[in-house]
Amino acid sequence: MNLCRRLNSIRLKRLGTCLTEENIESFVQRIRHIIRERGRCVIAVSGSPGSGKSVYANSIRRNGFFSFSKESVSVIDDLKGNNNERYSRKVIKEVKIEHDKCLLFIFDYRAAVYCNSADFYVIKDILEDKRLKNLKKRSMRSYKRYRGFLYRYPPIPFRVDPSKVYIWKDDSIELFKG
Repeated sequence: MNLCRRLNSIRLKRLGTCLTEENIESFVQRIRHIIRERGRCVIAVSGSPGSGKSVYANSIRRNGFFSFSKESVSVIDDLKGNNNERYSRKVIKEVKIEHDKCLLFIFDYRAAVYCNSADFYVIKDILEDKRLKNLKKRSMRSYKRYRGFLYRYPPIPFRVDPSKVYIWKDDSIELFKG
């Protein structure tokens, strides 16, 4: 099952919309439209270990996301929330956004699997040699664990609509800026 989900990730990388400087504003407009309709928007950000998800999660916590202030954004990174509260994998599927927050980011290698109710899915794509270099910086233990082929592609279920998938290439834009 996990192999099929990883193969689906490869397929969605071809079908998804690549985020660039030209279309980032349309992505933000789609987020605003969903917030106007539902009052909240959930974005699941997945990527291989060492791709920089936690770095950008911390950046959003500090600075916000484009014109969304940090007070209106909630971030869950590796199943830990803004106030270091822990989430289980089962609870994250039905996670509720706090009443004063309108935008929720879930950063995790398996974010798409955990959160089946996400409005958008962002796949963080990075060159393999850069990813391995980031893993070595983190620790030799994580390097040995995550360097294999299967960890290059995050698992993404088949039910994900390709029109909701965005591919964030490492060198395309500075996506999560304050």
